[in-house]
Amino acid sequence: PRSPSTALAFLATLGLSACPAVPATLALDAPFSPLDLGPVVVGEVGEGVAILANVGDVELEVAAPSLSPEGSAFSFPGDWPLLLAVGQSAELAVIFAPTSVGDASVAATFVGLQPLVVTGGVGGGEPDVPATTTLELVGFGASGDPDDLDGDGYPVPDDCDDQDAAVHPGAQEVCDNGVDDDCDGSVD
Repeated sequence: PRSPSTALAFLATLGLSACPAVPATLALDAPFSPLDLGPVVVGEVGEGVAILANVGDVELEVAAPSLSPEGSAFSFPGDWPLLLAVGQSAELAVIFAPTSVGDASVAATFVGLQPLVVTGGVGGGEPDVPATTTLELVGFGASGDPDDLDGDGYPVPDDCDDQDAAVHPGAQEVCDNGVDDDCDGSVD
Protein backbone atom coordinates (compact mmCIF):
# COMPACT_ATOMS: atom_id res chain seq x y z
CA PRO A 1 0.00 0.00 0.00
CA ARG A 2 1.06 3.58 -0.64
CA SER A 3 1.78 5.90 2.21
CA PRO A 4 -0.22 9.16 2.49
CA SER A 5 2.85 11.18 1.40
CA THR A 6 3.20 9.02 -1.73
CA ALA A 7 -0.48 9.63 -2.59
CA LEU A 8 -0.08 13.40 -2.18
CA ALA A 9 3.05 13.38 -4.35
CA PHE A 10 1.11 11.48 -7.01
CA LEU A 11 -1.73 14.07 -6.93
CA ALA A 12 0.79 16.92 -7.23
CA THR A 13 2.36 15.23 -10.25
CA LEU A 14 -1.03 15.21 -11.97
CA GLY A 15 -1.61 18.88 -11.19
CA LEU A 16 -4.53 18.09 -8.91
CA SER A 17 -4.99 19.09 -5.31
CA ALA A 18 -6.93 17.70 -2.39
CA CYS A 19 -7.80 21.33 -1.52
CA PRO A 20 -10.01 23.60 -3.61
CA ALA A 21 -7.94 25.62 -6.06
CA VAL A 22 -8.40 29.30 -6.81
CA PRO A 23 -9.32 29.45 -10.52
CA ALA A 24 -6.93 31.42 -12.67
CA THR A 25 -8.22 34.27 -14.81
CA LEU A 26 -7.65 33.54 -18.48
CA ALA A 27 -8.25 36.72 -20.46
CA LEU A 28 -7.28 38.10 -23.87
CA ASP A 29 -7.98 41.50 -25.36
CA ALA A 30 -7.73 43.01 -28.85
CA PRO A 31 -7.87 46.69 -27.85
CA PHE A 32 -8.00 48.29 -31.30
CA SER A 33 -11.02 46.63 -32.91
CA PRO A 34 -12.12 47.14 -35.62
CA LEU A 35 -8.81 47.37 -37.45
CA ASP A 36 -9.23 49.15 -40.81
CA LEU A 37 -6.63 48.18 -43.41
CA GLY A 38 -8.06 50.76 -45.83
CA PRO A 39 -8.17 50.52 -49.61
CA VAL A 40 -5.85 48.01 -51.28
CA VAL A 41 -5.84 47.49 -55.04
CA VAL A 42 -7.21 44.09 -56.06
CA GLY A 43 -4.29 41.75 -56.74
CA GLU A 44 -1.95 43.66 -54.42
CA VAL A 45 -1.21 43.10 -50.74
CA GLY A 46 -1.77 45.48 -47.84
CA GLU A 47 -0.25 45.00 -44.42
CA GLY A 48 -1.26 46.13 -40.97
CA VAL A 49 -0.53 45.43 -37.33
CA ALA A 50 -2.98 44.11 -34.75
CA ILE A 51 -2.36 44.11 -31.00
CA LEU A 52 -3.24 41.11 -28.85
CA ALA A 53 -2.86 41.43 -25.08
CA ASN A 54 -2.92 38.99 -22.18
CA VAL A 55 -4.95 40.84 -19.53
CA GLY A 56 -5.40 37.78 -17.33
CA ASP A 57 -3.29 36.55 -14.45
CA VAL A 58 -1.69 33.47 -16.04
CA GLU A 59 0.59 32.93 -19.04
CA LEU A 60 -1.40 32.06 -22.17
CA GLU A 61 -0.64 30.05 -25.25
CA VAL A 62 -2.85 31.35 -28.09
CA ALA A 63 -3.85 29.43 -31.21
CA ALA A 64 -3.82 30.93 -34.71
CA PRO A 65 -7.09 32.84 -35.13
CA SER A 66 -10.11 31.31 -36.77
CA LEU A 67 -11.54 33.61 -39.44
CA SER A 68 -15.22 34.06 -40.17
CA PRO A 69 -16.13 33.96 -42.93
CA GLU A 70 -13.52 31.42 -43.96
CA GLY A 71 -11.59 32.05 -47.16
CA SER A 72 -11.49 35.78 -46.55
CA ALA A 73 -8.88 38.15 -47.95
CA PHE A 74 -7.24 38.51 -44.51
CA SER A 75 -4.54 36.39 -42.89
CA PHE A 76 -2.20 36.34 -39.89
CA PRO A 77 1.20 34.97 -40.96
CA GLY A 78 3.66 33.95 -38.30
CA ASP A 79 4.51 31.21 -35.87
CA TRP A 80 1.54 29.83 -34.00
CA PRO A 81 0.75 29.13 -31.23
CA LEU A 82 1.81 32.40 -29.60
CA LEU A 83 2.95 32.52 -25.96
CA LEU A 84 1.91 35.62 -23.99
CA ALA A 85 3.15 36.29 -20.46
CA VAL A 86 0.90 38.02 -17.94
CA GLY A 87 0.49 41.64 -19.01
CA GLN A 88 2.30 41.08 -22.31
CA SER A 89 1.06 42.44 -25.63
CA ALA A 90 2.10 41.19 -29.06
CA GLU A 91 2.07 42.96 -32.41
CA LEU A 92 0.64 40.63 -35.04
CA ALA A 93 1.17 41.11 -38.76
CA VAL A 94 -2.11 41.23 -40.69
CA ILE A 95 -2.24 40.71 -44.45
CA PHE A 96 -5.10 41.98 -46.63
CA ALA A 97 -5.07 40.65 -50.21
CA PRO A 98 -8.43 41.51 -51.82
CA THR A 99 -9.62 39.49 -54.80
CA SER A 100 -12.58 41.72 -55.72
CA VAL A 101 -13.59 45.37 -55.62
CA GLY A 102 -15.65 46.36 -52.60
CA ASP A 103 -15.85 46.19 -48.84
CA ALA A 104 -14.27 43.26 -47.03
CA SER A 105 -14.59 42.29 -43.39
CA VAL A 106 -13.79 39.35 -41.17
CA ALA A 107 -13.99 38.38 -37.51
CA ALA A 108 -10.72 36.89 -36.22
CA THR A 109 -11.27 34.87 -33.03
CA PHE A 110 -8.26 34.09 -30.84
CA VAL A 111 -8.50 31.26 -28.29
CA GLY A 112 -6.16 30.35 -25.43
CA LEU A 113 -4.87 26.76 -25.53
CA GLN A 114 -4.50 26.29 -21.78
CA PRO A 115 -5.20 22.78 -20.51
CA LEU A 116 -8.42 22.43 -18.59
CA VAL A 117 -7.97 23.30 -14.92
CA VAL A 118 -9.75 21.04 -12.46
CA THR A 119 -10.82 22.76 -9.27
CA GLY A 120 -12.36 21.37 -6.12
CA GLY A 121 -10.10 18.36 -5.54
CA VAL A 122 -9.81 14.94 -7.08
CA GLY A 123 -12.52 14.32 -9.64
CA GLY A 124 -14.49 17.46 -8.76
CA GLY A 125 -14.94 20.89 -10.20
CA GLU A 126 -15.53 22.26 -13.67
CA PRO A 127 -13.04 23.09 -16.41
CA ASP A 128 -12.22 26.76 -16.82
CA VAL A 129 -13.54 28.45 -19.94
CA PRO A 130 -10.75 29.16 -22.45
CA ALA A 131 -9.73 32.78 -22.94
CA THR A 132 -11.10 34.21 -26.18
CA THR A 133 -11.30 37.57 -27.91
CA THR A 134 -12.48 38.64 -31.34
CA LEU A 135 -10.88 41.25 -33.55
CA GLU A 136 -12.90 42.76 -36.39
CA LEU A 137 -10.90 43.49 -39.56
CA VAL A 138 -12.16 45.68 -42.40
CA GLY A 139 -10.69 46.75 -45.69
CA PHE A 140 -11.66 47.82 -49.16
CA GLY A 141 -10.67 46.07 -52.38
CA ALA A 142 -9.96 48.93 -54.80
CA SER A 143 -9.88 48.91 -58.58
CA GLY A 144 -6.52 49.59 -60.24
CA ASP A 145 -7.72 53.02 -61.38
CA PRO A 146 -6.51 55.61 -58.84
CA ASP A 147 -9.30 57.97 -59.91
CA ASP A 148 -12.05 55.34 -59.45
CA LEU A 149 -11.22 53.10 -56.47
CA ASP A 150 -14.62 51.43 -56.30
CA GLY A 151 -14.67 50.60 -60.03
CA ASP A 152 -18.15 52.03 -60.62
CA GLY A 153 -17.05 54.12 -63.63
CA TYR A 154 -17.30 57.48 -61.83
CA PRO A 155 -14.04 59.18 -60.80
CA VAL A 156 -13.57 61.60 -57.93
CA PRO A 157 -14.78 64.35 -57.55
CA ASP A 158 -17.98 63.29 -59.38
CA ASP A 159 -18.20 60.17 -57.21
CA CYS A 160 -18.96 61.40 -53.69
CA ASP A 161 -18.00 58.04 -52.07
CA ASP A 162 -15.25 56.30 -54.00
CA GLN A 163 -15.26 53.32 -51.63
CA ASP A 164 -18.84 52.29 -52.39
CA ALA A 165 -19.71 51.28 -55.96
CA ALA A 166 -23.44 51.68 -55.21
CA VAL A 167 -22.92 55.43 -54.60
CA HIS A 168 -22.33 57.52 -57.74
CA PRO A 169 -24.04 60.14 -59.92
CA GLY A 170 -27.26 58.69 -61.33
CA ALA A 171 -27.61 55.95 -58.72
CA GLN A 172 -31.08 55.22 -57.33
CA GLU A 173 -31.54 57.30 -54.15
CA VAL A 174 -32.50 55.17 -51.14
CA CYS A 175 -34.65 57.16 -48.74
CA ASP A 176 -33.83 57.36 -45.02
CA ASN A 177 -30.46 55.56 -45.22
CA GLY A 178 -28.41 58.65 -44.34
CA VAL A 179 -26.40 58.42 -47.59
CA ASP A 180 -26.29 60.70 -50.63
CA ASP A 181 -26.61 57.71 -52.99
CA ASP A 182 -26.83 59.75 -56.22
CA CYS A 183 -24.18 62.38 -55.30
CA ASP A 184 -26.57 65.29 -55.86
CA GLY A 185 -25.43 67.00 -52.66
CA SER A 186 -28.42 66.05 -50.50
CA VAL A 187 -29.10 63.10 -48.26
CA ASP A 188 -32.64 61.87 -48.86
